[in-house]
Amino acid sequence: DIERGKEAVQQYRQEILHLVRQTFGSPVDHIMIGFGAGGGTGSGSVVGLIEIAKRYARYIGLKNPEKKVGALMTLPTVGEAISPLVAENAHKITEQLNQMAVAGEISPLIIVDNDKINKMYPGMTVKAFWPSINNTVASLFDIFNRLSALSSQYTSFDPVDYHSIMESGGCAIMGLTKVTKFGDKFALSQAVKKNLEKTLLASGFDLSTAKLAGCIVVGGRKLMSGVKGLQDNIDYAFDILSEITGQATIHRGIYEDNSDSLRVYTIIGGLDSPTARLEELSTDLYFRPNIVDSRGLPLRERKEDVLALAEYFLAKEANFYSREDKFLSSDTRKLLLKYPWPGNVSELAKAMERAHELSMGREIQPDALPFEIIFADSENYPKHMLPTLDKVKRRIIAKALKLFQNEGLLASPLNCSRGTGPAPQEFSASNFNV
Repeated sequence: DIERGKEAVQQYRQEILHLVRQTFGSPVDHIMIGFGAGGGTGSGSVVGLIEIAKRYARYIGLKNPEKKVGALMTLPTVGEAISPLVAENAHKITEQLNQMAVAGEISPLIIVDNDKINKMYPGMTVKAFWPSINNTVASLFDIFNRLSALSSQYTSFDPVDYHSIMESGGCAIMGLTKVTKFGDKFALSQAVKKNLEKTLLASGFDLSTAKLAGCIVVGGRKLMSGVKGLQDNIDYAFDILSEITGQATIHRGIYEDNSDSLRVYTIIGGLDSPTARLEELSTDLYFRPNIVDSRGLPLRERKEDVLALAEYFLAKEANFYSREDKFLSSDTRKLLLKYPWPGNVSELAKAMERAHELSMGREIQPDALPFEIIFADSENYPKHMLPTLDKVKRRIIAKALKLFQNEGLLASPLNCSRGTGPAPQEFSASNFNV
């Protein structure tokens, strides 16, 4: 009952304010109100609690309290929303808080999507599910708090950067991904994308509406000093984030520690509401799984699904980057249908991701596919379908040149140097008349 939640806050607002003052004192620079949407107590009390938090912010001397108070809400799972009232409650309060965020009355609104988490991590026990969510979200706040307080010999993500993102209004999302292929040109940029796709927070945001973003790369000292081309790869990842967010200002940080890993942390603020997710809450779409079923028979045994899935993954890439849709040429379609797909749906997804990145125009040609697909069974393919190895290398070089705008920077992603010898000859831009 939402009304009961409202009445409780109204009745005990002075006691709540006194408890907040007693518990936290004055060393506070931002306040987040956490609650679960769907239930009457959380949905009904949150707006009143936000107003109490603003009073507390004024009491301790914070300027612009509407920018210093935000909300962190959890959306119910499908199982929790079997009752239409739960979905209705969640939809109402999400719409209300989103309007407040857009109007600059709170900053930011962060939405944790329990149903999305259920699909990402199926089979978790109830005992493990909730602590895992809480710890993951809390650790993201913690890492941004701690790193923004540290200086770096490279590039610092300072408190002003962090506060500007948290105070930019609208919705915000955060994510973390570990990188294993340190020398891979695209590994860091893929990590940035995974931060935004695999985050426990809600999906459905138009990332091009972002106002500000932050990206922090943290790596072990040996990695930072020993991996050639790592700085170029980091810069490229920052550029990709800028493209994804519609050229939003990107606050950057590069730090080193004693680990043997490389991690990428991302935060984006000032986003418009996740329209698609709100529509699900307001209709019976909420009870339909909005995912591609990658289980069941192996892909090689259901070839009729290959092209539909390929087009789905291409559309997903285009939507992610806010680009025009790309389509498969007839020759590419034939190659995809002939390939046995030992890696099943995940291999197809990665192949389409790569093809989307390497294709200059809107039509996906065979030479944008991974080598193992192009040359898997060349004896049985019509010769006109198979690009020569030189043509494949030429496309890769042309794409790399477009990315780097400088042949001198081309050496890192192609694993060669500008000196003499067989390696640079094999991938020389001039050798392929590029």
